[in-house]
Amino acid sequence: MLREYGVYMKKWEFIYQKLAISFITILIAIGGLFSYFYYNESSFKVSHYSQSNKRLPSSFNEGHRYPDDEFLSKVQPLLAKRCVACHSCYEAPCLMHFTSYEGIQRGLTKHDSLEVLKTVPRNRTKDAATYLGTNNSPRWDQPEWAKRDFFPIFQLGSNNLLNLDNSIFAMALQHGKENAPGFSLQPSLYPPAHVCAKDSEELKSIYQKYPQSGMPYALPGLEESEYQVLNEWMQKGAPGPSSDTKKVWDEPTSPKTILKFENFFNQTSPKASLTARYIYEHAIMAHIHFSGTPNDEFYELVRASNSSGVVKELVTEKGNDPTPAPFVYRLHRIHDVIVRKTHALWELNEGSLVEWTKLFLDPTWDDEANIQAHYDSLDSYDRQDPMKYFSPIPSKSRFTFMVRNAEMLVGEIVRSPSCSGKIATYAIKDHFWVFFLTAEGNEKYQKTKKMSLSFIDKVKDKIKDKVFSNKLSEKASVAINEKDIDSKMSLSLFRHDKNVTVHKGLWGGDPQSFWVMDYDNYEDLYYNLVINYKPWGNVMHRVLTWEHMVKNRKVAESRFVDLFLSGDKDCTNCATWVWDRWENSSFNRNSNEEMMISTTLKKVQNKILSVMDDTANNQADTLNDFSNRTTDYPKTILEKWEQQMLELTHKENIALLKNLPDLIYVKLIDENGEDRIYSLILNKTYTTNNDITRGTIDQNLIFLPEKNTLIMIKGLIGNHPNLFVTLKIDNAFDFVDKLKMIRSNQDWMALRDQFATHRNTADFWKTYDNFLNWQYRNDPLNAGVIDLNYYQMFE
Repeated sequence: MLREYGVYMKKWEFIYQKLAISFITILIAIGGLFSYFYYNESSFKVSHYSQSNKRLPSSFNEGHRYPDDEFLSKVQPLLAKRCVACHSCYEAPCLMHFTSYEGIQRGLTKHDSLEVLKTVPRNRTKDAATYLGTNNSPRWDQPEWAKRDFFPIFQLGSNNLLNLDNSIFAMALQHGKENAPGFSLQPSLYPPAHVCAKDSEELKSIYQKYPQSGMPYALPGLEESEYQVLNEWMQKGAPGPSSDTKKVWDEPTSPKTILKFENFFNQTSPKASLTARYIYEHAIMAHIHFSGTPNDEFYELVRASNSSGVVKELVTEKGNDPTPAPFVYRLHRIHDVIVRKTHALWELNEGSLVEWTKLFLDPTWDDEANIQAHYDSLDSYDRQDPMKYFSPIPSKSRFTFMVRNAEMLVGEIVRSPSCSGKIATYAIKDHFWVFFLTAEGNEKYQKTKKMSLSFIDKVKDKIKDKVFSNKLSEKASVAINEKDIDSKMSLSLFRHDKNVTVHKGLWGGDPQSFWVMDYDNYEDLYYNLVINYKPWGNVMHRVLTWEHMVKNRKVAESRFVDLFLSGDKDCTNCATWVWDRWENSSFNRNSNEEMMISTTLKKVQNKILSVMDDTANNQADTLNDFSNRTTDYPKTILEKWEQQMLELTHKENIALLKNLPDLIYVKLIDENGEDRIYSLILNKTYTTNNDITRGTIDQNLIFLPEKNTLIMIKGLIGNHPNLFVTLKIDNAFDFVDKLKMIRSNQDWMALRDQFATHRNTADFWKTYDNFLNWQYRNDPLNAGVIDLNYYQMFE
């Protein structure tokens, strides 16, 4: 992805950059040499106060299942809580992963390019022996990974035991002890970027210059007991799961359920095969959980070379690329540590098979007898075009499947194994609601406006500079209406600078914009953000990705304007005005017009709330829906605190909001010792979301801090918190009072020093564990390791 420069660009440099990118973009578009792809970012479903499905907070994947296995019961949970927080994404420092034993075996690299990972599955970091074609590789000598310049983090000594004095990992942990409570966070004491060493000699030279850059990086060192666990493990040769564990490693809790699903996917008729491929391509990043199985038992649907025994996955660069050999679909047990930002949960049961059968296999397809002939008629490019490839499947069936599973699918769209994605997330607003047409409404819409996903059509659009209009055609407007909006499915999306969160239901109060999606728009987003996106793609690949993302946003926003605002008798020009405001946030009309826009949007929003499913997990967002509150609110002391906090939300021109970070987790402990978690979300506003040069080089060029607003939601939202705040009820009101008094950055820093947990404080890891464990107690299916890549770094 484009790197964040964070420096002020001189006027001539800014103009040069803008012209250069525009010129190259036009050349590539005309040449038709590249496809459009979408970028997707790490996000996660909101965790709420569910008291069901509790499990022990220390349960990381298989650890509690195998108490006699040292790696799974002691080592992996510790690595998950202290290392995975930073070492789990594609761009993890030195590409070092601790989410699995195979990632530990792989080691690290000094390469900046992600090209070395292009044939590794997105959600897992497997060993070279499995994925790069070798077999029975020595444990610390992965020849295929070595060819890609990966170096081991352990050094073998005599008697095949580890030489800790020359092992990178042991040395990094030892130097981490330098970070005693109160250690300095001055940037000059740390390397300007992560420096990766291929061996202990290089690492020694780094630590001589930067003694505080041990691991965990710029965080407190491990406790002595934790260090001892890892030290003893390394002294034994750093073994992985035991042979006894591996014998039952992939055994499912419900083997009959797994077999039924695999049999469904591997039916041999052309109709069933096409259905299986369609579902597979839409579940390629999903973590599948089957009802009735343990909360930490997840699977992924893969293409494999064998139909029984240990799954032998056939890995391709993209999920819809041809496999090198005939394949069958298998459900592969996920053993990696679950990370929030990549955890796209898909809950299934045997009723799902009944639903899929009714949706795909029971209906009669057009020209059903010639499905194989349809395959044979396609050339190689057409096989990458879902509109052509899956055209025999009724579009109503495809769209119904996508809408019913929107939380998972949009979750796949916005989740990514990448760490950061400003170039992508800058294309959308900080907070918006998404709606979908009904299957019937979509059928009507398809008859009035067709949009092909073929590459040639995209190039034609580019050459003609065809931009979707503010309003759809009159024919489309007549064909569909507000009743054609699906009332059973709605989503809320929140942008946190470089990553995005998706959440089922209407959350967060007044959104910055609204989307309405039909099948074409939805499918286009999915294939370009999930299937065809390449994290290792070049700069132009990402520029084109961003441009096409902006185009899709305009399509969805335009459809909302057309359906809900055109023809409004009370506000004849509201549709145009609203579009202008979305296109350019600094757009200002006179007060009467602006008030009319706000009034009309509020009226539309209330109408939507009256018919849509505005809840998630059977809980309404009471903090951001004042209309549903009773007259005697607040009642309890917690509700009084919430009420005072809410006085700061959904308001512009508050000095506080010019200083807050993007995402703060707040833990409030009441008088009975019970705790509640809240997420404070900063919604930023920009003059435009359509200028890639200004947005990615320096967002301050288009930043409008006076228009920022704050949202507070119960539970955990987002994946990359910037700050942890822990309050007891006796100081919680003091926290609110001082928030209200903030007038400058100095005021904010003083409040932060009093209430927040800094990276260099003695209780940092205790605080982190409290937030981490809360989600395992309250929402175990959605729980995962919280990322720390953006936690209060060098301010």
